[in-house]
Amino acid sequence: MELRFVTLALKRLWWIPVILGLVGLFAGGRLTASDGTEFRTTALVLVQPSDDSVSPAQTNQPDRFVASQISLLESNQISELVAARLGGDETSLTVARSLEFAQREESDVVEITATTSQAARSQAIAQTTADVYLNELERRVENLFAAELNELGDKLSLIDESLIEVNERLAVAAEPFLDQLGDESPIPVPSIEVLDPAAATERSTLLAERATTRTRLDALNLATANAVNSELIQPAELPDQPLANGLAPLRYAIAIVFALLGVAAALIVTRFSSTVIDERDIETELRRPIEARLPRSSSLSGNLSGALSLEGADQDLVQALDKLASRIELATDIRGARIIGVGGSQTHSGSTTIATALAARFSQRGNRTVLVDADADDARITHELGAPPMLHRTDFESATAADYGETMHPNLITLGIDQADRTRRVRASALGRGLRSRTDIIVVDLGPMLSSTSASQLMDELDLIVLTFPKNRQPSSGLEQVARTYSAVSDRILPVISDVPRSRRSDSTPKSGPLANRTTSGAQPPRSIDAA
Repeated sequence: MELRFVTLALKRLWWIPVILGLVGLFAGGRLTASDGTEFRTTALVLVQPSDDSVSPAQTNQPDRFVASQISLLESNQISELVAARLGGDETSLTVARSLEFAQREESDVVEITATTSQAARSQAIAQTTADVYLNELERRVENLFAAELNELGDKLSLIDESLIEVNERLAVAAEPFLDQLGDESPIPVPSIEVLDPAAATERSTLLAERATTRTRLDALNLATANAVNSELIQPAELPDQPLANGLAPLRYAIAIVFALLGVAAALIVTRFSSTVIDERDIETELRRPIEARLPRSSSLSGNLSGALSLEGADQDLVQALDKLASRIELATDIRGARIIGVGGSQTHSGSTTIATALAARFSQRGNRTVLVDADADDARITHELGAPPMLHRTDFESATAADYGETMHPNLITLGIDQADRTRRVRASALGRGLRSRTDIIVVDLGPMLSSTSASQLMDELDLIVLTFPKNRQPSSGLEQVARTYSAVSDRILPVISDVPRSRRSDSTPKSGPLANRTTSGAQPPRSIDAA
C-alpha cells in the first residue's frame, strides 16, 4: 500500500480514527475507572545469607539468594501467616493481591510494597509481611538444627549419667582408705588408676566425650543465634497521600487501539470507495494537469454576491483565481476576446460560483468581461445577479441586439437566460460575432457538462473549458464518462479542483418582477451592450 494512498485516505476520512479514538478513550475510562483512591507504602528488608561455618552451604551468587528469598515472600505460606496475624477479613488471597516484591538494583535490599484502598491497611500488611518473613527465617533455622541439638543434649545427659556411675564405683573402692584418714599412721590413698583401673579408664573416656559433645552443642547454639543475618532496615510508614489511577496508561492504550482500528477502517472505505481518491487519477484520465485548486472560502458560500465582490476572500482563494486567470490570459492561438466555458464534471461542482468569481477577478485585473448564464437548469446568475435574458436574440452584431446587466465592477456585465425559451439556448455564432470584438474575456457558465446542451452547442466557440471537479466527491465512473465525452477537445480543458460547498438549486423562474428588470444591488437598468 503506497504511502500517498494512506496519506490521502487519512486526509479525507480523518474523522473516522478521531471518532473511534474518542470512543476508545471513553470506553477505556469506563473499563479502567478506579472504585476509590489507593494508598501505597514500602518496607525494606536487607536479605543476606549466613556466613557461619556450621550453617548449610549457601549460594555464592547474592542475586540468586535474593531471588530465592523473594520466592519465599511470594509463597502462600507467608501470605497465610500474615492473614492469620492481621485477622479480620484478611485472607491469603487479599494479602497476596495487595503485595509486590522487588529487588533494588545492585543491592541485597528487597522492597515489600503494599497497595490497598486504606492507608492503615497498607502499612499493616507491608510491616506484618516483613516481620513474618524474618520470624519464618528464624523458625526455619531452628528447625534445621533442632534434631542435632536434641541428639547432642540427649547424648550429654547419658554421658553425665555414666560419669555418676563411674564416680560411685571409684568412691566405693576408695572408702577403706578414706576411713583411716584420722589415724596417726594412715595408709596413703592410692590413685584411682590403682584403686580401679577399669573405672578410671572409663571415666577418662567419658570426660573426653563429654567435652567434645559440649563443644559441638555450644557451637550449634551459637550458629542458631547468628544464622539469620537478614534484618529490617526500613519499617513501613503510614502513607498520607493517595496514588493516582495506575490504570491510566491502559486507558490511553485502548484509545490508541481504537484509533488504529479507525485508520484501518478509513483505508478499507477508501480502497472500496467509488469516488476518486487521488487527484493524479484526474490528470491521468484527462491527460491534463490540474491547473488550480480553489479552497473553501466564505465568499464562495451562499448567494453569488460574495463570489462577485470577493470581499473578505482568503488570500489562498485570490491566488488560485489569479493563477487560473493568468493561465487563460497567456493562452496562445486565440484571437480577440477569449471565450471561457466553466462547467462541472457533475451537479454541485461549483461551476456557477467559480464562473462568477473568475469573471469578477478578470474584471478586477482590468479586463472587459462578460458573464454569460448558459445553465438552463440552474440559472443562478440570471436570478441572483439580475442578468437580462438574451436567448431569444439571434444576432449580437447590431447596436440594439441585446441588453446586459451591470454589476458592482465597471468592467463586468452579465447576460442571462430567457426562461420562456430554454430550447433555443445560446446562438454560438452570434455570441462569437457579437461579443468577441467588443470585450476581452467572455465567461460562460455551462452548468454540469454531461447534461448541458449549451456546452455541446458552444463547444466550437469555446477557446478554453474550465472543468471543475468537486473535492473528494468525484465518482470514478463520472470521471471516465467526462474523459470519453470530451476526448476530442481535451487539449482545451483546464481541470480545477473545487472545495466550493454545495448550493441549493434556484427556482426555474424569478421570485418577483420581470426577469429583464432584475439587476444587482446598486446597478443601473439594463443597457445596450455597445453602451459599455
